[in-house]
Amino acid sequence: MGESDKIERIRQELAALARRRERRVIGWEDGLPSEWTPEKVFNPETGQYISGAYAWFLTADLLEGDQPIKVLTLDNPQGVVAYVMEVQLDFRTPPRQPPLYIKVHFGRGGWIVGRSFHFSYAKGEHRGT
Repeated sequence: MGESDKIERIRQELAALARRRERRVIGWEDGLPSEWTPEKVFNPETGQYISGAYAWFLTADLLEGDQPIKVLTLDNPQGVVAYVMEVQLDFRTPPRQPPLYIKVHFGRGGWIVGRSFHFSYAKGEHRGT
């Protein structure tokens, strides 16, 4: 299995977990540093802030789609591999808000852990979640 096949399988597994309420958790609920704040993310397309449930469904849709994904190794928990997407929700010219930053990873026992769901910070400003 090639690397792209492996990433595609991981994307599909994470998306499936994100759609199941009983298989998802926000990092701070598991004692991990997290900034999962969809209620602070305004979606100019809908004119509303994003709800907690919609944040998971949007994450699943993006994982199933062709949204670029970055793979990174976390310090906390050490060695865990996380998957990051930066998504532009604001298509006004020029955009009036930064891209949305989403980070998830697999948790113990077949869970998806949401670590970040917030606007992306300027370089050097990221809070390390």
